[in-house]
Amino acid sequence: MNSLDIFVLEIAHFIAEKRCTVREAAVVFCVSKSCVHNYVTKRLARLDLVLFARVEEVLKHNFDVKHLRGGASTKRMWQSGKSRVMQGDRQGPIQGL
Repeated sequence: MNSLDIFVLEIAHFIAEKRCTVREAAVVFCVSKSCVHNYVTKRLARLDLVLFARVEEVLKHNFDVKHLRGGASTKRMWQSGKSRVMQGDRQGPIQGL
């Protein structure tokens, strides 16, 4: 087992234990989201099938609730008044609409 395999297992254990998103794991381990996703979907399947199943369950749950998180984020943005549209900072080819 090489150092990359150990790193993949560390990321996978982190995701399984914390039930975090790929984005959160990428920030903690200082790698890109695409690397984390490739590690836990492709490499992990060859290393540890039991851990792979646990991580896959977390990823599926995160995918299933993604639209809810996005809606909640948009709601917070509008309630805080930080929207560019609310502040009159429209951008695009037609100004002032």
